[in-house]
Amino acid sequence: MNLKQSTFIWATLVAVGVVSLLAGPATESKPSKSFTEPQKRWWAFQPVRQTQQPAVKNRAWVSNEIDAFVLAKLEEKGLKPNPPADKATLLRRASLDLIGMPPTPEELQAFLNDRSPQAFEKVVDRLLASPRYGERWARHWLDVARYADSEGFKSDETRPNIWRYRDYVIDSFNQDKPYDRFVMEQIAGDELYADDRAALVATGFNRHFPDESNARNLMQRRQELLIDITDTVGVSMLAMTVGCARCHDHKFDPILHKDYYRLQAFFANTRIEDNLVLADANRRKEWDSLNAIWEEKTAAIRTEMKQLLDPKLQALFQESFEKFPEEIQDAVNTAAEQRTPIQWHMYYKVKPQIYFGEAQAAAKLRGAEQKRYNDLKAQLAQFDSIKPEPLPIAQAMIDNSVASPKTHVLAVGVYDAYQEEVQPGFLTILDPTNARIDPPAGLNSSGRRSALARWIASPSNPLTARVMVNRIWHHHFGRGIVGTPNDFGVMGERPSHRELLDWLSAQFISDGWSLKKMHRRILLSSAWQQSSQFRAEAAEADPDNKLLWRFTRRRLEGETLRDSMLHVSGLLNAKMGGPAVFPRCRQAW
Repeated sequence: MNLKQSTFIWATLVAVGVVSLLAGPATESKPSKSFTEPQKRWWAFQPVRQTQQPAVKNRAWVSNEIDAFVLAKLEEKGLKPNPPADKATLLRRASLDLIGMPPTPEELQAFLNDRSPQAFEKVVDRLLASPRYGERWARHWLDVARYADSEGFKSDETRPNIWRYRDYVIDSFNQDKPYDRFVMEQIAGDELYADDRAALVATGFNRHFPDESNARNLMQRRQELLIDITDTVGVSMLAMTVGCARCHDHKFDPILHKDYYRLQAFFANTRIEDNLVLADANRRKEWDSLNAIWEEKTAAIRTEMKQLLDPKLQALFQESFEKFPEEIQDAVNTAAEQRTPIQWHMYYKVKPQIYFGEAQAAAKLRGAEQKRYNDLKAQLAQFDSIKPEPLPIAQAMIDNSVASPKTHVLAVGVYDAYQEEVQPGFLTILDPTNARIDPPAGLNSSGRRSALARWIASPSNPLTARVMVNRIWHHHFGRGIVGTPNDFGVMGERPSHRELLDWLSAQFISDGWSLKKMHRRILLSSAWQQSSQFRAEAAEADPDNKLLWRFTRRRLEGETLRDSMLHVSGLLNAKMGGPAVFPRCRQAW
């Protein structure tokens, strides 16, 4: 390499901030970029307002406020809505929408025989009360939350207890848990509702990232997980593509490069906790008492087993430990009271890869040692009758401690290209201040996620209610009022009925963030109950049916199609909850 090439590379590194590590990262400065007036006036950033119902000519068609907003747009274009669908179609549509299965012949006959004005209203209430409703609508959320029963990547290990999160979401929808509480539990349930078992399980939301759990570069792995969590929160709850600001200021939306890392700082202290015990103090005390009896009676057996396994465990530890870089080895070797916050994170990251279980050590035994171990194991099994059953365990994300590692802006998103240090903070376009962090009393937690959860779930946040209302509308009509439910930014679609979206969002909040009330309001509208009959003159004026002059026909999703076939054939297994099922597949050769 000649001097000219070397100078160019050095200048490039300085430009992107990589060599800033040599002098130490700068402290946080105030945002220097000013936003344009169009950016400040962007519709999604304006406060949610209770808009007034518009006047319409055809009042007879209006069943509730939704219809007035829809009809006003149609009348502006000189269009008329379709007539209502027949009763059989309505029942089938409602059943597939709310529980993901068609009605039974008995349910259809009962509905056809019911001539009361409240007949369809009773159908909607019955479907919303069905446990199948929670299963159907939980799946929509689980898709957004990127739920999976295994880790992904090449190892793809099973997550044996992550199913509790799936059951939590189903239960939350069936109980009509207020959406603001639902959001806060998933972001910071362990901090805000430490005594609520469901809220602890809810933090599994942050655990659903694909994870290369045997990676050696743990600093890079940590950053990749933080990226996934930050991006998912931005898309799922705010419909903002914050991930585009990971490397630079967002090209289209007013999201700063610094904003991305300020948001990420809320999660900088989180770590995987795959053995979170779900038991109150009394249950734990009872379990400890029973376990103490078992330990006392098996002490001699377990001591001899340990003597056989310890050399193998040490060999496994040493073999794995030596493969990690020096800074990771230092984090392990440093005394607990002297570890820095980032060293603690590295320690917990590396722990599953260097500390092995008894089964792995036992597999290394040979000859007489192996025979003796098996004999001891058989002796130990004789005491199984007095051994307490394991306490229930959840896979979650919790804070490592009260003290958090530092967060820096990363040059072009490179995990170790540190620039200035930043504190937890919200999107500058909405709130330029850093978040107020109050560590929760009595908990080994920073309180950072609590601050973020309260901000996201606040009625004054202009995005949260709009995003969820639009998602519900999207799944009922096949297209949201905003046609891009994950992107309320400039590159997303503009709302077709902005005033209606605001009215529904304000109503959602005033109804206590109730999802079931929102479903009910939509399904009882004339707009949703229209037939899907095609009219050429209407299609010419509004080919995409954005103005809702008819109900758009939709394809069934694969899950609904499968469940419907099993349901009508009587083969559907309606059992709810519990560990994931992994069907055995015949391998094709």
